[in-house]
Order: sequence, then C-alpha cells, then structure tokens
Amino acid sequence: MKLKYTYFFFILLICYAPIVGIYLPKTHFGAGIPDIGPVRAISYITLIVFFIEIAINRIKIIVNKWIDIILLFSFIVTLSVWWSDYYSYNTSTLQSLLDSIFLPLFVAFVSINLFSSKEVIYKYIIHIIISGFCLSIFSIFQFIFKLSVVSGEIRSAATLGNPNILAIFLVLIIPCLLYAIDKSIIKPTVGWIVFLFILGGIICTVSRKGTATAILSIGIYSLLRKDWKKLIFWVFTILICGLLIVINPDIGQRYKEQRIETTFQGKFAMARAGIEMFKKHPFIGLGYKGYYENFGKYFPFSSKRKYDAHNEYVTALANYGIIGFIPFMCIFLYPILYAFKALRTVGLKKDMSILCIAIVIPFMVNIFFAGTAFYQQVLTSLFYTHTSFLFIEGD
Repeated sequence: MKLKYTYFFFILLICYAPIVGIYLPKTHFGAGIPDIGPVRAISYITLIVFFIEIAINRIKIIVNKWIDIILLFSFIVTLSVWWSDYYSYNTSTLQSLLDSIFLPLFVAFVSINLFSSKEVIYKYIIHIIISGFCLSIFSIFQFIFKLSVVSGEIRSAATLGNPNILAIFLVLIIPCLLYAIDKSIIKPTVGWIVFLFILGGIICTVSRKGTATAILSIGIYSLLRKDWKKLIFWVFTILICGLLIVINPDIGQRYKEQRIETTFQGKFAMARAGIEMFKKHPFIGLGYKGYYENFGKYFPFSSKRKYDAHNEYVTALANYGIIGFIPFMCIFLYPILYAFKALRTVGLKKDMSILCIAIVIPFMVNIFFAGTAFYQQVLTSLFYTHTSFLFIEGD
C-alpha cells in the first residue's frame, strides 16, 4: 500500500477519533482563535500526510464526478456567506465551514484514492466494526445506568454528544457489518454478537429515526442480496426488539402515537416555514444559516428565536435556493443511480453497489428528519467514506 501512512491516520480519524476525542485535551489559543481538538488535529495531519505521500510516490490523483458534485456544493455553501445578512467571512465562520463542509470533502477525496483494492476495504471494515462495537457498549452502559439524560429523557449518546448522531453513525455501519459476516471478513458468530450490540446501541439512543432506518438498512441489504432466509430472520428479530421498545417505559414513551403525531405536526410546520423562505428567495436562498436566523420571524410565540428546520432538504432550499439544492440532491442521487447500474455487474463492484444503496437511502431518510446532521463532520465523513467504496475499479 503506497498510502500506508495516510491510511493509518485516516483510520484514526474515521474510526477511533469519535470514540476517544471527547476525552482528549484541546488547545486554547485565546479569544477569536478556534480551539484545535483531536479530530481537527488528526484531520490536518491526514491531509498533510496524504499530499506528501502522493508527491513522494508520484501517485496519480483520482477525481470523479461525485467529488466534483461535492466540491460544487461546498463552493456554493461558502459563497452563500457573501449574501447572508447575518454572517461574514470571519475566523469563526471560516472554521465552521472548514469543519462541516471542507474536511468531509477532503475525506471523500482521500477515500476515492485510498480504497483501491478489496484488501484495503476489508481492513477498514474490521476497524469500523470495532468502532461501532465500542460505541454500542458505551450506549448500552449509559442507558442501563441512566448516565445520559437529554431533555429530561434517558437517551444514550456515548461519546458523540447527541443520541441522534450516535444512532445514525451506527446505522451507517450496519451494511458493512452484514457484508463482513457474509464474506467471512470476521467470524460469523462474532459478527452476530456485534450486530446485536449495535442494534442494542441504536435502541438505547431512543432515536425513532435511527431505529426505523436501521430496519430499512437491513431490509435493503437483505433484499438486494436476495437472502430471503435472513430477511425472515430479521423480521422476527425486529419484532422482538419492537416488543422490548414497547415494554420499556424509558423507551416506549417516545413511540406513543400522540407523541409521534405531535412531533410530526411540529416538523411539518417548520418545513412549511422553510418553503415560504424559499419562495421569497428561490434562486440563491437566504444565505448561510438563513433558516436558523429567520426561524423566529415565522414562529413569534416560540421560546426559541433561532432554530434549525430538522430537515436538511428544507434547510438546503431555504439557505441556498435552487443553485444549492440541486447539487445537494446530486450528492445522494448520483451514487444511487450509479449503484443501481452496477447491480448488473459481478464480484466486488456488485457487492459495493449493494452496500452503497443500503447506506445512502437510509441516510437520506435520516436527514429528512434530523437537524444539522449533514453538517456534523463525524457523520458526513463516515457517509462519504462508505459511499466511496462504490467507485472502486479493481476486484
């Protein structure tokens, strides 16, 4: 492997920094200068090491249409600060753009160049499974001992700080785990044990979207592999998990019909406000974080004056208008269309297409209901990494 040092730091960044990052110290340079934590530091190191190895080994850099789409969207988001009424190109905004937009873009770029063989992908899958297992243990431990309380409810967040982010992170790992079991990358017995822990970790987040998309991810993967026996097995497993959800009072209350109905009404109202914002500025939108800053104008009786839409599609429409919404959608639609075409192939290419579809569609569902999830570096970086497997040329 010519990019072995890049690979080392990349594994640290994607798989292990989310676990230990919260416990490691940050630098404090003073007012106006962003702190540099472990994730940010490893990101910078990985970037530097990547370009050094590319130069030393004279490796041809790979760039494809998907990277071009992400780059275009990143450029529009950055440009939207210019027409925003609330933000300027100061240190804080630039650091936010770097963390939420450009570092994930860099991860996608490195992934395309790094995962050039089956062996490299297999090694990575083992690491991300270990990461998911560790986070799941944290999640279950927090829930059992009631160590994580969010808005008065017991909800596990492990080391990621947010239950929904943890749930989505674990859902992104599920197709890789199922693939590892199918291909004996790990021992099947070990794989099933890890799977039960990850499923338990998701349930302990008490995230409705996380639980639903975990089921969706499993279903898509099993359906595309035409593994009917496992599909039936998953149905029974999910029914048992559903029973546990209903029985447990700390979890079941979030799944009550009245609670869900109220939640949907609120999300619908916020989405409708975003559409109204878009209608007023259809071409370029309100600019960077436009919805967040204008929330109070549409909900004058709310206790919150600034709030996100809890829907990334509405956020993209309101903030960036048509010019930003189209490339945003293409980030997801391009790999999905590419993957469905690749289903007609055989071998690793077909396997990666199944993996991609089982990752992208549930992620799209998640960001339909989640606020700012797409702009969380840890989530978007993982999503880009797993989606990049689709574009491997070797077998």
